[in-house]
Amino acid sequence: MFHAALLFALASASGAVAGPQETPTPPPPGSSAAVPAEGSWSGGFETYLYLPEDDHFLLPIFRADRGPLHLEGRYQYEDRHTGSAWLGWTLEAGKKVHLEVVPMAGAVFGRTNGVAPGLELTLSWKSVELYSENEYVFDLESKEGNYFHSWSELSWHARPWLSLGLSGQRTRLYQSELAIDRGLFVAVKRGPVSLKAYGFNLDGEAPFAIVALGVDF
Repeated sequence: MFHAALLFALASASGAVAGPQETPTPPPPGSSAAVPAEGSWSGGFETYLYLPEDDHFLLPIFRADRGPLHLEGRYQYEDRHTGSAWLGWTLEAGKKVHLEVVPMAGAVFGRTNGVAPGLELTLSWKSVELYSENEYVFDLESKEGNYFHSWSELSWHARPWLSLGLSGQRTRLYQSELAIDRGLFVAVKRGPVSLKAYGFNLDGEAPFAIVALGVDF
């Protein structure tokens, strides 16, 4: 099941970029062209389909930004049948090497109820980018439910429409035998639409795939 799902995701990604690509090269990090007009909203919606051997589930994420203000909503990110709402503030530094840090505060509700400080970080240099999002959930019902979650990606933008990279996650949502699940991914983008395919723990006993579809606005 895992191998079939991963092959399907990769085939879909290849089909998405078939033919000439007209997507312009994105502006370099830190340039004025990369920043929305003052007072306007930007953001996006992503949904991740987890494909372990014994279970399938969706993880949607909504993001919105206005200037440095950052808003985010997630479902089934911290736990199954659990939502979270986030408020953050974007800080930036550098041009050739561009750093973006978003400290956040979140409320978690559903099967798990709690509060969570979080941090999203993006470090870009030429065609290489490191992205990491981290949070610590303080469970309001039991200290034993406190939990640290992390998702990180190291990507190489081989083309304006194609990225390849490494990924790692530590999550309570999907329990594996490893403390940190490690994987590879390929991502394609055309206009505002992106598609990613991940393969995790490919050398282990519990491999699984993730397929992600995103739309920017």
